[in-house]
Amino acid sequence: MENYLLNNEMKDELNYLVDTMYDEINNSEVFFEKKRKINQTTQKSKISLGIFKNQVHLNKFLDSENFINKVFSVTTLNLKKTLNVSYNRDYYIDNKNKLRITLDKKILTHKNFDKKFNSNFITVDHNILEFKYLNEDSGYIRETIDSLKFNLRNQKFSKYVHSFLLLEEIGLH
Repeated sequence: MENYLLNNEMKDELNYLVDTMYDEINNSEVFFEKKRKINQTTQKSKISLGIFKNQVHLNKFLDSENFINKVFSVTTLNLKKTLNVSYNRDYYIDNKNKLRITLDKKILTHKNFDKKFNSNFITVDHNILEFKYLNEDSGYIRETIDSLKFNLRNQKFSKYVHSFLLLEEIGLH
C-alpha cells in the first residue's frame, strides 16, 4: 500500500505491506521513501518509521510531531496526505540477479484516509509490469527482453497520476 505525500513539485511515498486477506497493517513496518526521477534513473532514499499495529496507530503517528521529526532526515518539505493507492504485487528476478520485475495488480485508489469511507475505493483498470535494473546492466536487459520476442512498448504509467485523474473524472478529487 502506498500513501502519497506531496508538496507542490515533489512526490514522496509512505510504503508498507498489509495482510492482503484482511487489508490491514497488522504490525507491519512502515517506510518513508523519497523518489526522484532523473532521465530514466530513479533515485530513492528510504527510512523506517517503525512498526504499527493498525491503520489507526499509523494515522495517529502521521499526525504527530514525531512523524515530522523522523521525515526531516530525508526531506524538509511541508508534506500532507493526499492519496492512498493499494495493490497486490508479485516479484520476480532473473537467474543472473540483474533484472527484477514487479507486477502490480488489483490497483485501488482512495482519496480519504478515514476508515468509514472505505467504500469510496476506485479500481484502476490496469496491471503494471515494471522492469528494474541498474544502468550498467541496460545492454544485457535490452538483449534479454528483445530475445523473448514480446511485443512490449516502453510506457510511463504513474499509479499516483492515474489515480488523481480517475478520481477527478468521477468527481471525487
